[in-house]
Amino acid sequence: MLMASTALAGSAPAQESSGETTLLEKGSLVQEVLIPSNGQLAFENGSDDYVRFKLQQFDTDGALLRDQFNALKRNEFDQLPPFMKLFFKDLKVGNKVRYHIPAQSEQGLGEFSVGKSSVFDIEVIDIVKPYPAPENVSSPPSDAMMTADGVSYKIIQDGFDDQHPTTKDDVVVHYTGWQANGTMFGSTRLAAQTARVPLGR
Repeated sequence: MLMASTALAGSAPAQESSGETTLLEKGSLVQEVLIPSNGQLAFENGSDDYVRFKLQQFDTDGALLRDQFNALKRNEFDQLPPFMKLFFKDLKVGNKVRYHIPAQSEQGLGEFSVGKSSVFDIEVIDIVKPYPAPENVSSPPSDAMMTADGVSYKIIQDGFDDQHPTTKDDVVVHYTGWQANGTMFGSTRLAAQTARVPLGR
């Protein structure tokens, strides 16, 4: 599960390969190792921990198409699209690799498809544990308030002024969510990126 990301436009950084080049798929997908690593395999086991990584996508002229800092849950590796499995299968913490995707293989990239050949740089940053669940996550605390729609909530920290968003506004938030059994299912803080939420639409 991709936790959070940001996309930017810009120019491609120059980085030379370490000299390790691997043909990954029927002669069409080439992997270059930019930074070798002897660290831990990113998806060695199916734990609830998260793999944090940086992903950049370029066109063949070097223009930066996508720049993301993301997190993937280790036990959801088998649910990834085939091309993502291929990207991450043997990567280790500290690795940075480059993948060359020819136009004929590009249609399998899903949301990353740009209609032409492209290049991906992926760097595995670290592996982190999910944030622990708060008390009373299985049911609302006794001092919780409730909306007209039946949603229970509790104010943990007061705001610093009297402004309130309206149904015409967007709000920028950090969030962390847990299931009733205490399992974390998402957090913007894993990738240090806020989420923009439109209200009333």
